[in-house]
Amino acid sequence: AQVREAASQKKKMCTSRPGWHSMSLREGLYKKDSKVAKIEIPLRDVLELDEANLTVRVEPLVTMGQLSRYLRSKGYCLQVTPELDDLTAGGLVNGFGVETSSHKYGLIQHTCTRFEVVLANGDVVTCTETDRPELFSAIPWSHGTLGFLVSVDFKIIPCKSYVKMTYIPCHTQEECVDVFERESRDLTNDFVEAIVYTKEEGVVMKATLVDEVNKSQVNPIGYFWKPWFYKYVETFLSSGETATEYIPLTHYFHRHTRPLFWEMEEIIPSGNALWFRCLLGWLGPPH
Repeated sequence: AQVREAASQKKKMCTSRPGWHSMSLREGLYKKDSKVAKIEIPLRDVLELDEANLTVRVEPLVTMGQLSRYLRSKGYCLQVTPELDDLTAGGLVNGFGVETSSHKYGLIQHTCTRFEVVLANGDVVTCTETDRPELFSAIPWSHGTLGFLVSVDFKIIPCKSYVKMTYIPCHTQEECVDVFERESRDLTNDFVEAIVYTKEEGVVMKATLVDEVNKSQVNPIGYFWKPWFYKYVETFLSSGETATEYIPLTHYFHRHTRPLFWEMEEIIPSGNALWFRCLLGWLGPPH
């Protein structure tokens, strides 16, 4: 009804979601334009888990933290789970999402099987690879310009309780590239990631899903008092040795949430100090 009314008045439209809810530091000034209709879309629920077809249907404001924890409780995970808790399904579909499993499954848009969209005239349509395929292909990267996404179906896979993570320090640019390419082409790796710290140095990480672990090697990296993930990984450069440990799956999926990858160092320079993490770390992202 909101969209039909705005369309009848030939108004431009956008969601009413305030800018401070966004993961971007950019302020959307267009939302302050009184001539733009602000469409309320309070859709933030997981709608359906289809275990027969291995898909999950969610509304656009469902966050990756919310969805990964729900699926984890059912024994599943997304094929591609972007790392930050507050990223939304709608934002990732209309923009893009990449993860450490993308060497196997592609971008998050490649794991979508169905979109439900409210078009600019108010019509509600669904699209798949075979039903309205042009619309289905055009929605990713469209940034909401083709309509309002109201639900999306993602492919899921059975998951396990931990990942077995191996850290491989590299001390030349050539070594970084060679190791990263080798591990990315090895599809027995469920996850592959690299963090580069200088022009020549970086750490390549590979991981596989496991249930059986050596308890003495379990590292729950997601607790607020733990070092920021990229800072922790950097310590393997100084050791110079390949190392392996086990990380709880939910902690792994959201390992970059607390430091916002590495942005928090620019916002709170002392944020990774032990005293800050222990006393105030719980105040940081995603809260």
